[in-house]
Formats: sequence, structure tokens, C-alpha cells
Amino acid sequence: MQRVGIESVLIWSALKNLGFKGQIEFIPAANSKRQKVELAKGNADFIGYTLFRVSVEGSQQFSAASFLITTPVIKVGQSIAGIFTTANQLEAISQAL
Repeated sequence: MQRVGIESVLIWSALKNLGFKGQIEFIPAANSKRQKVELAKGNADFIGYTLFRVSVEGSQQFSAASFLITTPVIKVGQSIAGIFTTANQLEAISQAL
């Protein structure tokens, strides 16, 4: 599963765990720029993946003020890596690290 799909599932799970009982409708958009434009126009409630501040600042199509920009979880210069494996490969991966 790609990162975008995983982030969408995490958002859906968080909403469900917080008691959201409504329907979630996925709205297809051609690319990330179009998704941001539709969100800024109010045609969607959120984008199902991480947006970085730099990707919404300085655009001609929308204003950064149209977005709720929160404190970043990953700070500038930090990175997070995940390693996914099956249980029978755990020792081999551990030794490789």
C-alpha cells in the first residue's frame, strides 16, 4: 500500500475511534494541485495525506490562509523511516541493521 493510502486509512480510523458515525466520501481529483484547489474552494473537508506548508504557500490558485496549518509533527531536518517485514524475517532484518 502506498503512503497516501496508509494515511487515508489512519485518518479514517482516527475519525471512527473518535466517534464519527457519518459517511466518508472520497472525491477523485486529477492531482495534488487540483486537490488543494478543491479543498480551498470548500468542496472537500480534508486531504487524505500529509501536506507541507511550502506546498500551499505562494500559490496563484489558492491562499495558504484557506488551510488550517498545524504545528509540524516532523520538524525540519528530521525524518522518520519505517521498516515493514513479516514475522519470519524479523531476525534477518534486525541483523542487517
